[in-house]
This record gives sequence, C-alpha cells and structure tokens, in this order.
Amino acid sequence: MLYLGAVLLCSLIGLEVDWSAEPASGSNEGILRVEVTLRAEDFLFVQGEEETASYEVVATTDGGGYARRAGTALRNRFPLTVSLELSGVAPGERTMTVTTTDLESDSRTSTRKEVFVPRAGRLGWTAGNPRLPDGTSVSAEGSVRVVWELYPPTGTEALEDLRSAYLLRGENGTVFAEGWMTRTGEGSNLIFEASVPVEGLDEGDYEVLTAAVAEEDPVASSSTRLNVLPSWDVWGKEVDETTTLIRPIAKNSDLDRLQDAETRTERQAIMAEFWKRRDPTPLTQENEYLQLYLRRLRFTENRYGVLGTRGVNTDRGRVYLLLGQPDILEDRPMEYGTLPYQVWTYFTPSLTVVFVDYSGYGLYELATPWEDVMDESSGPLYVLGCNGGPS
Repeated sequence: MLYLGAVLLCSLIGLEVDWSAEPASGSNEGILRVEVTLRAEDFLFVQGEEETASYEVVATTDGGGYARRAGTALRNRFPLTVSLELSGVAPGERTMTVTTTDLESDSRTSTRKEVFVPRAGRLGWTAGNPRLPDGTSVSAEGSVRVVWELYPPTGTEALEDLRSAYLLRGENGTVFAEGWMTRTGEGSNLIFEASVPVEGLDEGDYEVLTAAVAEEDPVASSSTRLNVLPSWDVWGKEVDETTTLIRPIAKNSDLDRLQDAETRTERQAIMAEFWKRRDPTPLTQENEYLQLYLRRLRFTENRYGVLGTRGVNTDRGRVYLLLGQPDILEDRPMEYGTLPYQVWTYFTPSLTVVFVDYSGYGLYELATPWEDVMDESSGPLYVLGCNGGPS
C-alpha cells in the first residue's frame, strides 16, 4: 500500500493558529482576525517548472462568521502564513474551527480553538497577537516573556485607567497561570509585557490570551500559541542520554568531545556550539533546526519504539531523525514468500531507503548501507520542512 508522506506522518504536528479580536459594539458584531501557519509537510507538491502545492483554508465560529482562502504556493514559500478575517461574530466565548485542505491529495487537517470576542465600550481599538520574543516553542523551565501591543483609535489619547492581563490555558481549557501585565510603552501604540511561568508544564500546546479593559469595559483581546517541548536531554546533563539522542546527526568527533568533557558546564558549552552550528537563522532567538529535531525525537519515540527498544535506537528512528519524513512511504506487509519491508523515498536528497522486518515482529532493519544514507545527507541542512528537503 502506498502512502503519501504528507498524509502519513507529519499530520500529528497539527495546525498553528493565532487570532485577535476586534470588539463588538452596539448593533455591530465583532471581528476575528486569524493567522494560520501552513507547513510543507502537510502538503503534496506537484513538480512542474517548480514544485507547488495548492491549499484551502476555512475558518468558522459558532457565533457567526466565515472566511475562506485558497491558493497555490511554491515550496520555498513554506512555512506560509494565511490571514483570514471573520466579520459578524457575536460577542462572547466562541468555538472557532479552522480546516486546511491539500487540494492535490484532499487531505484535511482541522483544529478547534476557544476564542473570546469582547463587547467594547469604546470603538476602534485594535491589537496585534501577543509576541513571544524567546520563540513559540520552549522547554518547561522558568518563564516566557510576552509582549502585546494595543492601538487606540486615530486621534484618541491613551486611557489612564487602561489595564491588561494575561491568561495561560491548555487545550482543554484548564488555566495554568494568570496575572496583570506591565505597561511599558506610550505614544501611538501601547505596549504591555509579562513573564508567564511555564515551570513544570506538561508537553503540549497551550494558548496565551491577553485582554485589555478600561473602567471595567473590555477594549480588545488576542491570543497566540505556545508549544511546550518535552524535556529532552540534548544539552549534556547526562552524557550517555545526550549521546543517544544526538547520535544520528552527530559526527564521531562531536561524540568524543562530549564524552571527554569533565563537567556538566563543559558539556553544555559543547552542545551549545553543536546546535549553534546547525541554526539556519543565527541572528534570531529561535533555533529552527533544534525545534524541528525535538519534534522528530517526539515522533520517533512514539512511533518506532518496539520490543523494548527505544525509537531513537531503531534503524527507522535513526533515519527519521537524520532525514525526517520521506516524501513517499511504501509499506509492504508480509506476503507469501517475502518478508515485510518498507521503502522510504526522498526527493531532496535524492535517496531511496529500504527497511526489512526479518523477525516479523515490527523491528525493521536497514537494508540500505548506512554509509549511503550518510553520504546523501552530508550536504546543507534543510530545516523548514518535516523531511530533509527544503520547503
């Protein structure tokens, strides 16, 4: 049976959806502004003069409001942000449903988010989405900085009694933190900041909501996504564990340096350099390759662990950590006279990898020489797609 890689593996990552609300007032309903991030791993690309994918994004709420956008984009445009505006949304707590469709394969991905549209006592206030300067994917340690900007109506002076608060909640609506934000900016726009505690949170997606009130009247509200990563030891806390986790992408010299380091501080310095060399955008706060590798670790451990063997120690896990999701995955179950096997095909790099289940218990072993896999993966690092290719 043939599976398109975009449908089989990376759909588990889910949709990234940010939103902001413009208040309803009088007889006018509110407005929801939605930003949906599309990632290359969720789409089938068609090869012409250049690789393209066709998409459709639809957003609706249970309080009215509908928006749709469709288009075609080149692979190098991904990750792609699609903006939608839903007008006529009744004020109050609403459930928003966002669905993306790959128009080539008809594969769909949906997510639901709880949103809040305030009923404003003052017209014309707008707000951006809360910004997370330290990145949207963080470890469950300490706190994350949240910055939120508000824009008063043209010609309106800033309100002295304007206050802003934040709330951190999980996908099931459980509130994990809340508090007031500090006002740090004046002038044509207002800036509020807060440090939101994330210490000890479970791995998963969370939502940071911000809201502003003046004289107890709601003025504006917004939301952004926060992804809390599993506490993978990729920084040298325990040398053997770190070695196990990075072995598929590390050179022998990297592993030797890590093993020879005498203190945890030395190991952390070595690993900081290790990840910095792989950062495609070193001038930004977030290391996209590190975040991608952590997502691959999570998927590998969940999917490829078998017979008491960790996913990271299986052949399929090692190849997935090195190259990511294949563009085409062919799964051949046991048939008369043959062993079960899988064929993973990558477009970039151009590579076919074969795994055979010799035992019949799901422990697929690499039939392609590992040296061939390493040789094809030794070029530039590609980090914007789920697989090893540029997106």
